[in-house]
This record gives sequence, structure tokens and C-alpha cells, in this order.
Amino acid sequence: MEGGGLEHMVISVAACAVAVLVGLSAFAVSGRSEHASPMFLLATPPGGTYFDFVVSILMENHGICDILTYCGGSAPFETQLANASGLATNYSPSPCGKSLLDYLCLTGASTFGCTENPNPNSDACTRLAWQSPNIVDRLVDAGLTWKAYMENMTSDCGSPAGTGYVIRHNPFAYYGDIVANATRCARVVPAGIDDSALLDDLGSASSASNYMWLTPNVCNDMDICPVAAGDAYLSTLVPKILGSTVFTTERAALFITFDEAANGRGTPAIYTVCSGPAAKLGYTSSVSYNHFSHLSTVEANWNLPPLNANDSGARNMSEFFVGSPPDFSLSASPWSLSFIAGGSAMSNVSLQPQHGFQGAVTLDATSNPAGVTAVCSPSVISGGETSACSMTSSAAGSFDVSISGTAGATVNHVTIHVQVIGVLSAGFTPPSRSFADEPVNFVGSASGGLSPYDYSWQLGDQSTMTGDRVSHVYSSEGVYRVNLTIHDASGQIATASKDLTVARSTPGVLTEAATGVEDVRATLHGDLRNLGEATTVIVGFRYGLDPTLSGATNWTMGPANAAGAYASLVTDLNPNTTYYFDAWATGHGFTTGGIMSFTTIALPKPTGTPGATVGVEGTLGTNGWYISDVTVALTASDSLPFVAWIHYVVDDGGWLNYTAPLTLHDGKHSLAYYAFDASSSPPGRNQYLNVSVDTAPPVLSLEDPSRMTTSSFPVTWTGSDAGSGIAGYEIQVDGGPFQTVGFATNVTLALADGVHTFAVRATDVAGNKETQTRSVSIDTNPFSPFGPLAGLPLFLLVLALAIAITVLLLRRRRKGKRTPTEP
Repeated sequence: MEGGGLEHMVISVAACAVAVLVGLSAFAVSGRSEHASPMFLLATPPGGTYFDFVVSILMENHGICDILTYCGGSAPFETQLANASGLATNYSPSPCGKSLLDYLCLTGASTFGCTENPNPNSDACTRLAWQSPNIVDRLVDAGLTWKAYMENMTSDCGSPAGTGYVIRHNPFAYYGDIVANATRCARVVPAGIDDSALLDDLGSASSASNYMWLTPNVCNDMDICPVAAGDAYLSTLVPKILGSTVFTTERAALFITFDEAANGRGTPAIYTVCSGPAAKLGYTSSVSYNHFSHLSTVEANWNLPPLNANDSGARNMSEFFVGSPPDFSLSASPWSLSFIAGGSAMSNVSLQPQHGFQGAVTLDATSNPAGVTAVCSPSVISGGETSACSMTSSAAGSFDVSISGTAGATVNHVTIHVQVIGVLSAGFTPPSRSFADEPVNFVGSASGGLSPYDYSWQLGDQSTMTGDRVSHVYSSEGVYRVNLTIHDASGQIATASKDLTVARSTPGVLTEAATGVEDVRATLHGDLRNLGEATTVIVGFRYGLDPTLSGATNWTMGPANAAGAYASLVTDLNPNTTYYFDAWATGHGFTTGGIMSFTTIALPKPTGTPGATVGVEGTLGTNGWYISDVTVALTASDSLPFVAWIHYVVDDGGWLNYTAPLTLHDGKHSLAYYAFDASSSPPGRNQYLNVSVDTAPPVLSLEDPSRMTTSSFPVTWTGSDAGSGIAGYEIQVDGGPFQTVGFATNVTLALADGVHTFAVRATDVAGNKETQTRSVSIDTNPFSPFGPLAGLPLFLLVLALAIAITVLLLRRRRKGKRTPTEP
């Protein structure tokens, strides 16, 4: 494409974008503002099915059991009001949410997509609400009156947030056909001192509106003040409402609920009551309701069209209101019970006759799910009588017991929530390995019972701790009796006890008496009692002529991965000499088992018997091991004129005549030999030689590293040695000195950016070594080719280049427009 064509394309795209923005702006300006049509009121508003006047009060941020005193709450007035009114025990805000969202659901049957608390008509969700129908539209269209009262609001309709008033609690300020309509806007008013505006309007049926809404300030509604403050507020206001002219002479209802439970007690259920002359007395229902149900109830009462599928599909709360025919209601006190499995609890079910009801009511009980047995005595009540209903169960769980009352064809119910608490048991598992002077961790567990649980530990060394997870350091090894006691919220107590063995972190070893002591050899014995904190230890002996073992010979047996006895034959001793020795072990620290001694047997006087000497050739490594094949040469001697020969045996083979030097390969070998001749002289005494050979280096496998984008780099390897056994590992970084890491097979290195070389070296007991070397590239730059933002610099470069080309083309076009036309 030529430059001019590209230039035209850029300008065309810009023009299209401007056109789209202009079109969207025009669409946003149109819409709901046209709906602000005149309001016409019928001379006589239609009567309601259940009530002619309703007052709704919305409180804030508490669960049902933050309020009701018999399930953990602290609001005595609201508890008393619930007992005397209609209480919905399973009313929740779902699926609305919090604050503004709940207020919109109660008046507009939708959250309109809001997730937070924006100001009116300020973003996509509030603009949608601004243009949408609401409950006021339905009331006005039906010829009904309405009014909303806002505590601490300073002007009609709405005002900026101030002391005690927040606009998110005034849903009527979020609808355009209210705010933009002066007549409707005048119906959203300040509540006045002590809600005087509302109470004055309730002074007569002519001044009261059919639909009245009260938003308390943020202290009275418990938003920022404690439950006690809101309960005191309602204890003053509600009696005035119920004692007003409208509530004493008309069919009026008072509806009190909360916006949300805010993770309070009883979440997600919120305190919701229906009170007043139109409501049933002492009525309780566990039917599931939500904020759409309140709106659906208002619509059902006045036969109003629903706003959308939310209120259309919501179950209304008509069960809380009395009708004209004689009727009765049942109430339960308390309506929520709890007891321990195998026990029982009692709830009193009372009968409240309404509209001249007379007659006997037969009580029956059903558990859902099955598991609770309920027996009411008496089973038939009348007038204002009460029946004591006993609940028993041996199965833990949550149950709803429905007490049904039947009088002829009339059946009413009250639901009692029963929580059967399992029998509490306590338990804990002590660590499989515990060591003195190191933290020992305990994790307690409770089953059954009722949370929260209190954990108390007695750790066996007069120490006590609390909490489900504790850590303790024992100062010495031993066996400790650990006791755990758990208290739960239901008053149950359970205990668990276990013995904990605390060992030393260093290995435990004991030196035992030498056996098979002869003139030049003896067998040393040790007992590895435990490995301490290590999983593998090296064991051996020290022996010498000094009682303190100064300058002693060290003899390494090899690795051990389990406790047990071990022994070693030592040779080349001096006859008739006292030797001192001890057993040792090294793992997580070095330990000796105590010094013992033995005395070799004295040599008999020479008798002219034949003799033999031995010569050993090979490369000697460490700890008495040879790291090359070993050649053993035997030499016989005798007094003239006799010639001596040698018999020998290697390991578990048979005796052989010596003819040539022996070659010993990898392994631990024991050689016995003696000289003899053809005379009648006795043969030479048996002599012994132990030779240990390990010519093979350890097997080492070092994992190949990948490119790293963090400075913390794990190095992992495996190693083994079939000969003398692994003596330890070392690691080297970037040509530095090798650092000992013991028997560990992984380390984590902290490396700077760049390419690093690291090496792992394994050494066996004989001194053979094997080294593996690897390289790794460390690059913590997120913009590097391998970083998480690898493509961002290139993207920014391309973007900058595109912008530059566009600007250049636009400038060329403007320059062309300014050039005068040639003649």
C-alpha cells in the first residue's frame, strides 16, 4: 500500500471511533429520563390482601444470632419483639451481597451488576439502575402512596454524605425517575429528630403512606455502632410505631430486617421480623426467604406487576400475615435447641388463637432429616395453652423438627431447629522421632463436640501449654507422659494421653568387652543403641596403649542405618600387652561408649618351630581400607636343615598350600596362615591378617539444572557405595572450596544473576571420591527472554514504532493541505 493509502486508512479509523463515541453518548443521554411522567393518584388507594400500610426498617451488618439472645446474641428488645411477632429464621440477603446491592435488591429486584458502593449514576451498574423501573413505579401506577425517611439527611431526595448519613443506604437516590421528578423527589425526606417525620405521618391514615421506608443513621442501624446501640434505638422507636394511630386502627405491618450478616453468628441468616396488627403473633418460620421475597410480598399484597424474574420467582412471605377467617398460629420458645447426642432438650410450643378461633389443636412432630424423636405433652392444646415438646436423639447432626397443629382442615406449623452435638473426643499423634534440646511439635484434634475448642497440654516435664498446635523443647532425654484436655462450647471435656520417648540428637553407643583375645589379636565389641537424629551413622573403634586413648589407632567399621551390636577383629597386637579401646559412632554429632581394656596372651618360649611372615602391597586409603588391589606375599622360615611350607585360608575357603603371592580384590578379607616343616616339630601358630579393599569410587547422580528465574536454586543428588559405604558429601560453587554437607542429598544455593558452575563430591569410607559438575544460568530479570515478561519490551518497541509512523503520516497530510495550488 502506498503512503497516501495508509494515511487515508488511519484517518478513516479515527473517524469511525469518533462516530461510535458520539453514538454511545447519545444513547446514554436517552433512556429512562423520558419515563419521568406525571404521577396520578387515585382518590381511594386499593386495599391490600394482607395489609394497607407497611413500614420497612433496614438495619446493618449482623447475623441472626448476633441479635437473638437464645442463640448467642445480645439484643434483648429485638429478641422480645421476635417472640411476640413473626420471625423468619432462614431469611438471607442472597444472592444480593452487601450494602448498596441489598438496598437495590429490596427496591429494584436487582443488583444491576454492582459489586461495590458507587455513587448514583456514576458507572455502568448505577447508570443501569438509573434507567430501570423500581417499586415506586409500581406503587404509583397502582394509585398507592409512598414515602422514604432518611435519618441525618439534610435535604429532600438526597444529599452528600455527612454525619450519620451515607447515600449508599438511600436506594431511592439511585433511580432517575425519582431524582429527576420533583414530585417524587419530595417524597424522600429527612426523618427528623427521633424520626419525628415518620411518627407524625403515622398519626393518621390520611397522612401515612401505604408504603413507608426508614433508613436509620449509621450508628442506629449498627453499621458502625455495637448491637446494644441499635437495640436501644429500636426499643424506643418500635413501641412508638406500634402505638401510633395507624398501627392501632388500621391493617398495618412493620417489617424489620438487616442488609447482610457480614459473617456474623448464624451467617447467612439475618434477623427478620413482621410485626403489627396485620402480622401473626408469636409465629416462627424456617422457610427460605431473601430480599426479593420482601419485594414479592409487597407486590402480592397490592397485586403489583413484578419488576423482573427475581421478584417474580421469589416466594412471598404471606404466611406471616393473618387473614379474615378464624385462624391460629404456633410459636416455639426457644425455636433453636442444642444438646449432646444421647441427651434431650425441651421447647415450649404455644397456641395463639386469631380472629375468634376456638377449638382444640392436635400437635404432631416430624424430623427432617429423620433422627430426632419429638414428643409433645399435652398433644392437644386449646385457647392460649402451651405444650412441652421434648427432643431426643443419639445421632449428631442438624435437624429441623416441624411441629404441626391441626384443627379440622386448618394446619399450621412451627419449626424448631435442633442441633445434636456429637460426643467430644480428643486425640493427638506424637512425633515418630523426638530429640532433647530440639523443638517437638504436637497437633491436637477434636471430633464431635461443638466449636470453639480449648486445648490444654501437660507435657510431662511440668510444662503446660494451650492451643491446638504447640511446640516444646525438652531439656533431657527420657519418656514423658503427655496429656491433652479439650473443652468445647457445649461444656464437654475429653482427654487423651500418650507416652513420648525423647532421645538424644547424637547417636547412642556402648562399649562392650573384647572377646577372642589371643597373643596378637582380639575382637572388639560395641552396641549402637540409637542413631539419634541421623538416619545413617558411621561406627568404629579406637584402641591403643594409653588409658586415655591418646594417639590411639582408629578403626572404622562403616555405615549403619539401624541400632544393633557390631564387632571387629583387630590384629598385629603385641603379646602380653594391655590395650585400651572404646566404641564410637558419628552422625548428628560424635559419641563414644566408654573405655574398656584387655590384655593379650604372652608368647610361649621359642621351640625351634617353623614360622611365617607376611608382606602386603597396595595403595592404602583411609580408615584402614586399600583403594587398589592388594598383593599378599607369605614367607616361611625354619631352622636348618629343614624347609618350611605355609598353609593359608582366605575368608571362608579351604586351607591351601602357599605357592605364589595372593591378589585380593574389593571386599573385606580375613587371611589365616601358619608354617610347618617335615620335622616332628609342631607347626607354627596360626597368624591372621584382615585386609579391606574398595577400589571403586561412589556412584553419584546429580540432577541436571534448568534455567532459573529466581536466585534461590535447589541442588539435588543421589549417591551410593557398594564397598566401604558413603562417608559424606561436599559441594563447591564457582571453583571455591568444597563445603561439607554430611549425609544430606540436597542443598539450596542463593546465587546472583549469571552462569554458575557447581560441583558435588561424594567420598566413601576408603577415601575414593566421585565428583559431578553442572552449570546453571540464573536470570531474575522478568524481561529477559525466559522471564515472565519476556515479550513486553518488544511489544512496547513495536507500539512506539506504530505511534511514530501514525504521527508522521498525519503531519504529512496536514503539510499537503497547506501547500498552494500551482498555476
